[in-house]
Amino acid sequence: MDNKEMLLNRYSCRKFTEEKVKEEDLNLIIKAGLNAPCGKNRQDSKLVVVEDESLVKKLSDLNATVLNSNTDPFYGAKTIVCVFVKSDSPTLVQDGSAILTMMQSQAFMLNIGSCWINRLKEMMVSQEGLALMEQWGIQDYTGVGICILGIPYGQRKAK
Repeated sequence: MDNKEMLLNRYSCRKFTEEKVKEEDLNLIIKAGLNAPCGKNRQDSKLVVVEDESLVKKLSDLNATVLNSNTDPFYGAKTIVCVFVKSDSPTLVQDGSAILTMMQSQAFMLNIGSCWINRLKEMMVSQEGLALMEQWGIQDYTGVGICILGIPYGQRKAK
């Protein structure tokens, strides 16, 4: 698949199989995100990869609470990547957005489904969120978004 095909056909996946993303594919997706352009080349973003089933569930519940919903906003994805940028960065939103876009593009090139999930910032101001950020050592960071990843279920409908 060439870049043109990827750019014109990438889509958000909202239904996944039970299969996990292979480690080597996940590493390429993370590398693509970490190589995204950023303001003043600060390179001060942090990505938190979560594949532990109970922690994915906890984060899904936090996100659903912010959304005021009781559904799974992660659509059953087995891997989530939380994107954080240093809170004092003047290009916080732009840098995090570039990371999320690059990860989704790389995922699509590898035939891995992805979807950009919002509300990470709001999740992390809760007591549970603050405790996780402290555990992860990123208290001075702000959540920009979440990239959910998984093996797409079924075939995508043609455009």
